Amino acid sequence: MRARSSTTRAPSSSQLDLLAQLPLRLGRAANEAALDKAIAAAAARLLRAQRVLLVLQADTAGARIAASKLPAAESAEALLVAVTPWLEEARNTGASRLRHGPEGADPVDQRSCLVAPLVAPQGVLGWLYADIEGSRGRFEDTERGLLATLAAQAAVALHHLRDGRALQQQDARRKSEAIGTLAAQKATADVLQIIGSSLGDPGPVFDQILSACEQLFACTSVALFLVDDAGMAGIERFQWTAAGRIELGDAVATAMEAGVRSVYPMPLAETALPVLFERGGVADFRDVLNNPDASQSQRLIAQRIGGSYSSMSAPLMWQGRGIGSIGVTRTLAGDYSDMHGFSPGEHALLKTFADQAVIAIQNARLFNETNEALERQTATAEVLQVISSSVADTQPVFDKILDSCKRVIVCSDLSVLMVDDEGKMHIGAVRGAGGLKTAENYVPQPVEKTIVGEALQLRRVMHYPDALNGADVPRAVRRMADVIGNYAVVVAPMLLQGRAVGAFFIVRSFAERQWARFTEREIALIESFAGQAAIASQNARMFKETQEALEHQTATSEVLQVISGSVADSKPVFEKIMRSCRNLFDNSVVTLGLLGDDAMIHMHQESGAFNDPDEWKRKATRWVQDAHPLPVRESIYGYAMHKRQVLYYPDMQNGPGVPQRLRESTAPVGNYSALYAPLMWKERGIGALCVARFPPVPFSEKEIALLKTFADQAVIAIQNARMFR
Repeated sequence: MRARSSTTRAPSSSQLDLLAQLPLRLGRAANEAALDKAIAAAAARLLRAQRVLLVLQADTAGARIAASKLPAAESAEALLVAVTPWLEEARNTGASRLRHGPEGADPVDQRSCLVAPLVAPQGVLGWLYADIEGSRGRFEDTERGLLATLAAQAAVALHHLRDGRALQQQDARRKSEAIGTLAAQKATADVLQIIGSSLGDPGPVFDQILSACEQLFACTSVALFLVDDAGMAGIERFQWTAAGRIELGDAVATAMEAGVRSVYPMPLAETALPVLFERGGVADFRDVLNNPDASQSQRLIAQRIGGSYSSMSAPLMWQGRGIGSIGVTRTLAGDYSDMHGFSPGEHALLKTFADQAVIAIQNARLFNETNEALERQTATAEVLQVISSSVADTQPVFDKILDSCKRVIVCSDLSVLMVDDEGKMHIGAVRGAGGLKTAENYVPQPVEKTIVGEALQLRRVMHYPDALNGADVPRAVRRMADVIGNYAVVVAPMLLQGRAVGAFFIVRSFAERQWARFTEREIALIESFAGQAAIASQNARMFKETQEALEHQTATSEVLQVISGSVADSKPVFEKIMRSCRNLFDNSVVTLGLLGDDAMIHMHQESGAFNDPDEWKRKATRWVQDAHPLPVRESIYGYAMHKRQVLYYPDMQNGPGVPQRLRESTAPVGNYSALYAPLMWKERGIGALCVARFPPVPFSEKEIALLKTFADQAVIAIQNARMFR
């Protein structure tokens, strides 16, 4: 069969009407199958064809019959095989073709065949084939044009329908993703809300995170692991999800949980955590029982629960150090099995939960440490108050020290021991369960023969965490353990100008705690109490100096009171500190620069500073205020933070060590002396407190120390407010 030249005649009015109505009819198709049938029916009606095939290009190589109209008993598949070369020709040329055949036969015995490609912007979507036997008529160019027009309209309708379907699928997918995203956002928001309402206890946060994991991950169990200070990994939380218990059954799930818990605690090195910490990201282990990369603990758990599982774990990282992990598992059975791991979105969500768990842990640690610090500061402030009211009598001070110490440190016995002029030890005050009173049997006697002799001789704090069994324990310390039972002890010498005047002695029995070792913070506080006791013992001789110290101590105590009464807002504390500085540092201007999230130094201005009657103070205050905010690297406040120490410039314009840029900047206000005390938190600078004097007046060591104290109190106020929020 070959193509022939043909004649052209005008389409009939009915054919034109059908073509005109065709877009509307095709547009009514509810789906692609209905559209395919409508296209084939329209071709048969338009051309009065005996045979019609609508062949569409499949997603993969090849074609499929989408719709057909054939005489009875004829095969559409056989017809497709016969006309496939013509379809390929139409694909290559992009044009419709008309053929008559077989060649040489009379017209009545020939068959007229039409092929028209369905051409869309993305290429050929398929083809329309139609034919008619000569006994029933003959196709001409008119019919070829009609079929080409129909094919063009069909391609448009099919393209629009598929685009609409793709948009609907995309919209449905986006809606599904949006729903999942909203659920994840709500879950993380719920966790954050619990974090905000449970500052001192991370437990409720852990529970909320595990509940969220159960809701958002198709998992059978959720677990939270923490690493203790001894390097042991333990299970903080473990729970089977509802789906896991349904799949396994309560009895099996309970037995499996017991098997998991029996593995822990275990040394960190034997778990998968070191690798997880090193990676710092989420680890996805599929089929751990047969996974060569799985850890010993993972394989052991798989053996204990009687089957393999897939797991996803996210590390809990704090300042580059791993402190635990959170993981979800899917058993390799039932509707929740998964041999293909978890999705990237699930990885990201679990990492978010891990970060929130770290926030909860550190919030609780910081909150408790801050509370302890405030309690200890209050205790020391109370002691200072007693010192200020008992200049000539040390007994009230000693009693207050012991009472305050016992309130903030877990202990069984404690005492203040004094050295007299003859070098013999006496008891100044005693508190406790009574065991320490046996020490009265050892005093008075020469210091070197007493339980505190070594600390006084070495002039440093001594800590014996295991009096009965520890190495290098003095004989007197070990002998007392034989009398009162095993204990840990801290001996802090009371020193004045390098001379030992006594010792602060505190005991924690093993009955109080299984491991009685004192912490570094406790030892520091004990040392502080010892220092206060030493000050009290020398009050009479140091009355004048003590008066000055009391003035400073009262100021810092007042700041502490503002701190305790303004936990949520640091500004009242700043105001109190700056007013105290102005009162205690004569003829001074006080400024406070704080590091913002934008890496700029911003000035906190004391209310009323611009209304000071002293012109130089007003001028200097305005000068500092106008110069900021400044990038931290360009500000002297940032330089103090970088140096991590109080910067002292006795003479800004002429003295040594003044940065040239700072020296040049003093021209608008004149010469002055200045102290810059950095505000440091966890070795990180967050601001600086400055006191300047005009004309230049040297600062004493006590004033430098006082400014450092005020800076530390400002840090406490900032952290309190941050934690409260």
